Amino acid sequence: MESLSTKVERLQWRRNKVLELSSQGRSQPEIASILQVGLGTVSRDILFLREQARDNLSTHINIELPEEYQICMAGLKQVLKLSWDIADKSKNYNNDNSQTSTMTDDKTRIQALALANDCYKYIMDLTTNGVAITDAIKFVQTNKLLFFLLLYSLCQSIYSLSKMFYCICSLSMESQAPLMSYLCIFDSY
Repeated sequence: MESLSTKVERLQWRRNKVLELSSQGRSQPEIASILQVGLGTVSRDILFLREQARDNLSTHINIELPEEYQICMAGLKQVLKLSWDIADKSKNYNNDNSQTSTMTDDKTRIQALALANDCYKYIMDLTTNGVAITDAIKFVQTNKLLFFLLLYSLCQSIYSLSKMFYCICSLSMESQAPLMSYLCIFDSY
């Protein structure tokens, strides 16, 4: 008898191959032929891979992307502060003897200011693209809520239909006439 870990490993290997062959543009029948499995098996694997990709994307959008965004912004602000510290130290100042001196040369000050300028550009880019990140997060959350609302509505409809079916079955046991009248009512929907 085959161990559970071996079955799981074979399943994972097959799904990896399905993904690999699919990424090469192979059709489902071609994949099934290459792997010598049924078309239904390939279809189920592709459905599983799509669901896995959807979950991974949701995790990326909801958890990893905001975290990386925050880390990048904090890092850019640290670099910006440091570049301004270097640029400010480069400025001329008067010491106690009323002599003007410079701590660093103009080239270093210009490089520090150029770095500060780049930081402003990157921060602006992250901020404007941050809107896209926020929109993506809202999209996922909105669709998740919509999905649950649709699922709830579907469950209510199934429940209502099962109650009607039960009533029809109960009535049909008693008499055929009420059954016909109920069927006419349902035809009008």
